[in-house]
Amino acid sequence: MIKNVYTIVFKVLVCTLLMMSCGPKSSYNVKSFFFDGVPDPLKGNQLDIKNIDSTGYKKRDSILQKVKVIYHQPFQEKKCNTCHQKFTRGQTMAKNKALCYTCHDAFENQYQILHGPVAVGYCSQCHNPHKSKNRALLLKNDNELCYNCHNKEYIEATNIHKTIADKQCLTCHNAHGGSTSHFLNKNSCFECHDNYNTNHTYVHGPVAAGLCASCHESHNSKQTHLLKITGNGLCIDCHNQKDIDKSTAHTEARAQQCTDCHNPHGSNKTFLLTKTDKQ
Repeated sequence: MIKNVYTIVFKVLVCTLLMMSCGPKSSYNVKSFFFDGVPDPLKGNQLDIKNIDSTGYKKRDSILQKVKVIYHQPFQEKKCNTCHQKFTRGQTMAKNKALCYTCHDAFENQYQILHGPVAVGYCSQCHNPHKSKNRALLLKNDNELCYNCHNKEYIEATNIHKTIADKQCLTCHNAHGGSTSHFLNKNSCFECHDNYNTNHTYVHGPVAAGLCASCHESHNSKQTHLLKITGNGLCIDCHNQKDIDKSTAHTEARAQQCTDCHNPHGSNKTFLLTKTDKQ
């Protein structure tokens, strides 16, 4: 009878101690008190034990995983009410991008044209709102994320992409938006092509601004050099024909192409001339 009472008391004591040792730090302290050789779960980790809270679970993922986890700051600081309603945690304080824009800058103020998910406010289409193993809290790394929506076979089949080898989409494209429909980064073309800004004293405006797409298609075109329009029609898209005709040199050379005398990218001569006055 007495033996059974001791057994019951012992079991209650053990259960109580186990319940008090939920976290890895407290669990180790209890187990190592009764048993020898219990491995310290925190020993050898780069995380300072002083930074672990009373439950022992703060930054637990960083301890248990070899890959570094990046945390969204409100989530890391346990400020759930920053994004979620206090008594209904499943509901956010605001919907879609309105919630993100309470802390982050609105991309509508930065770009003329927005990437689809950004335009409709689906930030979570690409980003994890809590934590991720990828930079910027991305759901996937590198081009894998882009291929969630964009067809990999189609992209790799286009002329321009056949030569990019193992480069990343973000080398040329901005994931949030840009001044063109392809969201090209400024000077992204110079990743493969010569940088005319460094080769010439005078540079054509669109080239200097990195807006190659003003004259060239980014992927495919029926015209040579992926031009949008052939002949002088492309130049007249920006330059005023009446102003051009005021020049005597242009009147005499009406039948010629603009590129017979002007370099469309840059030149060491004024007016981007490729010939001297005598020529």
